[in-house]
Amino acid sequence: PFAPGEPDERLPKLLAAAAVLAGLESLRDLSRALLDALMGAVGPERGVVLLVDSAGHFKPAARKTPAGEEEFYVSNVLQHEILAERRAIIATDVRRGEPDAGKPVAILGVPLGSKEAIVGLAYLESRLGADPKALPFRTTDLKFAAALAAFAGPRLSHLRRLRTAPQVGAKPLPELVGAFVKDCLA
Repeated sequence: PFAPGEPDERLPKLLAAAAVLAGLESLRDLSRALLDALMGAVGPERGVVLLVDSAGHFKPAARKTPAGEEEFYVSNVLQHEILAERRAIIATDVRRGEPDAGKPVAILGVPLGSKEAIVGLAYLESRLGADPKALPFRTTDLKFAAALAAFAGPRLSHLRRLRTAPQVGAKPLPELVGAFVKDCLA
C-alpha cells in the first residue's frame, strides 16, 4: 500500500517486536507492549492504545504521557477517518486538554484489527514546532506503525475472541455428557 521511499533502519527490529506481541496472552499486556514499541521507534511525546469495549466505546488499554498530561482527547474526525478508511494516518489537530489546550499537534494514528473487525487504535501525538508544516512524523514512521499494527491487530482480535468464548469445562461433565447423548445418540 506504500510507494517505495527512503530506507528505514528500524524495519529489522519490527520482527523482534512482532515476536514479542505474538507471545503475549492478555489484551492489557499486548496493548502495553505495542505502545512501548511504537513509542520507542517513532518517538512521540504521548501515546495511547484504545480498545473497543463490549458496548462499542473506546477505552484506554495503555497510555504513556508526560506527568500532568494524562488526559487524552482523541479527535472524533480523526478517529472516524482511521476507522472508516482502515488505514494509518498522519494529521494535525489542536490539543483540547491542559496544559497546552489550543496548541497545534501532529498525530499518527493506526487502526488495530483483523479482516472481520476493528478492535482498537493506536494514537501517537507530538507538539508542532514553530513551522507547522514541519511534522515530527515521517512516512517511514507511518509505515513502521502500520506494519506493527498489522501484527498486533489480529492478535488483539484473537485474544478478544478467546476472552469471550465459552470455556471448556464451564459446565459440569455430567451435564455435557447428558447433552451429548441427547443430541447425538438419541
